[in-house]
Amino acid sequence: MFNLNNIGLMGASVVEQFEISNEADFKRMVRVFAKSMLFATVSGIVMTVFGLGLIILGYIVGDSSNLITVGCMFLLVNFILVINSFNRTGNTGGDYFAYKYIFNNYEVAAQFIFNYMKLSSNYDKLRKNSNYLRKMLTEIFERRVKENIIDVDAISIATGFISDFLVAKIVLPDSIERYVEKFNKNANEFNKIKNLEICKKFITKTAYYYEFIGKHEVAKKIYNDFILQFPNKNVSNYFKLQAEHIIQHKDNSAFLNEMKNIKPDLYYSFYRLFDGYIHDEVFLNEKLREN
Repeated sequence: MFNLNNIGLMGASVVEQFEISNEADFKRMVRVFAKSMLFATVSGIVMTVFGLGLIILGYIVGDSSNLITVGCMFLLVNFILVINSFNRTGNTGGDYFAYKYIFNNYEVAAQFIFNYMKLSSNYDKLRKNSNYLRKMLTEIFERRVKENIIDVDAISIATGFISDFLVAKIVLPDSIERYVEKFNKNANEFNKIKNLEICKKFITKTAYYYEFIGKHEVAKKIYNDFILQFPNKNVSNYFKLQAEHIIQHKDNSAFLNEMKNIKPDLYYSFYRLFDGYIHDEVFLNEKLREN
């Protein structure tokens, strides 16, 4: 697979990251990350204007449907990306949102960097050696959960850490381990947000966690009570088949081993071009069931 890391593509920017083992590393990454986010937003605006220019040129030249078609494509795609760059939905934010907040809010910065880490070409090494970032995220998680047990950012952090445990064998912080246990005992507290994409991902990863540590009955209960109730949509159907494969031991390998079917979140169409993005899903689909 070709490597798309370290580029900005029509408003979507990816930074080639480095290990964050101290405060200086973190602040340096924040600067690199923020500049990349700004560049991505500006490039998206430029490409939008370029598309508009092609459309106008096509009409001026006359009888040039190709120019107009290409211009419309540039305009539509980049305009959508630019609009998205100013938005934040749940625990996901656009490029300009990242640029605006990343300098002023290190909690936001830490979460953005953690989420984007999976797009790096050396993702596995990064997560094992970025101890300072993990310590920051653990502290953020503990503060957020203390205020609200179903805080979306806390759930996002917990989900990432559980995935790291399953795939990279990185020990869970005690606070997140307790959180997973609390979910098992008080799952109804999560009903308000159970249909959010990040919550569905947390639920499935939690079920896999219990399956991995040998508590099959707990994993099966989560599967029956939650995962089977996910709505019939692309991402949810992927989780259902993956969970059936891992927990129910039904062989769905033919489906799960096809990269086009790997859909762990709403952004799969673009981000699955990056090796790191699908790394954990490939491992779960191929290896976890064998453990």
